[in-house]
Amino acid sequence: MQTDTTPPGTDFVSPALAAGQKAIFAAARFQENFLTTLFRQQAESLSFLQHRYEQGVKLLNDLTQSPGGPDAIDVCSAYAETAMSDYARETGKLAFFTAGRQPANGAQPGEATAPDGEAGPQPSDA
Repeated sequence: MQTDTTPPGTDFVSPALAAGQKAIFAAARFQENFLTTLFRQQAESLSFLQHRYEQGVKLLNDLTQSPGGPDAIDVCSAYAETAMSDYARETGKLAFFTAGRQPANGAQPGEATAPDGEAGPQPSDA
């Protein structure tokens, strides 16, 4: 037979401590989820900026390699078109991260996507 070793008049302490402990753990889980989402967004944003900067360098290289005006216009036009679609896609990806979901194409943070929305190689792999 087991005897109760709780001092008389202190049986309310245990439920109060358990409730406090649950609240602390819930707050810690909330902070962990918040920080995880924040860091994923930052990693995705930095990866995107790296990709766009590399595209800017490629633009400058293509412009210095092009012999004349029509080629330069085509190069600038292609760059602007790609930049607009990249920024639109990145906005959607960040919105998914904010909502706590992954992008529909399964791309992980820091993973570049091809123009058709499929996961592709990192910009540094090109």
